[in-house]
Amino acid sequence: MRNTKHFICMCALALLGEGNVSLLSAQEGEPAITPAEQPKSADGQRGGFLGRGRMGKQALGMVPLLQVDSVKQELRVEGEQAAQLESFTLQVREDFAEEIRQLLQALRSANPEDRKQFRDKVGEIAQRINERLDTVLNKDQSDRLKQIDLQLGLRKNGPAAALTSSDIAMALDLTPEQKKQLRAQARESQGSEPKSLAEVRQDVSEILTPDQQAKLENLLGAEFDLPAALLEKDAGRGQGGRRRIEGRQRRANRRALEPSEQKVEAPEPPAI
Repeated sequence: MRNTKHFICMCALALLGEGNVSLLSAQEGEPAITPAEQPKSADGQRGGFLGRGRMGKQALGMVPLLQVDSVKQELRVEGEQAAQLESFTLQVREDFAEEIRQLLQALRSANPEDRKQFRDKVGEIAQRINERLDTVLNKDQSDRLKQIDLQLGLRKNGPAAALTSSDIAMALDLTPEQKKQLRAQARESQGSEPKSLAEVRQDVSEILTPDQQAKLENLLGAEFDLPAALLEKDAGRGQGGRRRIEGRQRRANRRALEPSEQKVEAPEPPAI
């Protein structure tokens, strides 16, 4: 039994990052530190739940959002429900850690043609986890969480990624041509900083019909003040990682400052 618990801990740590050691590595007979007991970062989030790697986070669905204090306050999660949410979070980690670990490992070694299949499986896991949330949240809370999640996706990942997912695309009844236009728009703005929700609305208004824009407004709900940390791009991993980009820029700057290595010919000795 103890070895099984240790195995689950190691799998979950590999997925979610070292910041979760306090939650997952308590020895038998010792109380685990709950998310509420972990120190807060500047944006009010608890110790590192969001983990490392975009795919790992995506596989957890909307659960990471529920570790952000301002989101819990917006949903009015408190008292007994807050305790239920902490238990739910730990249970999700135990139930899905190994499945997600194996999927991400396979994704890393997959060829480009097969990666979409693995990304779809990540989405399926996220959907299963999100459906479980209905056992903890009431309908109003669940609807508002979906609105916040969509706002985050639009601002952080852009309309092409957020709106062309199967459920949102179906709700908006996007045409193949509109999806193509959204992807082209995304390529033009690749590498830019996250936009405000108003800027995103302006961008999609050039592509969506008035009826689709009205549907999108219902899906978004009232604007939520997203913490800046949630909008940061994942650095150092995946296409366009900030660390990788900055590293290339530093190397280019150094090369520009280096003296020319052109060969200097020695002068010929004067004729005698």
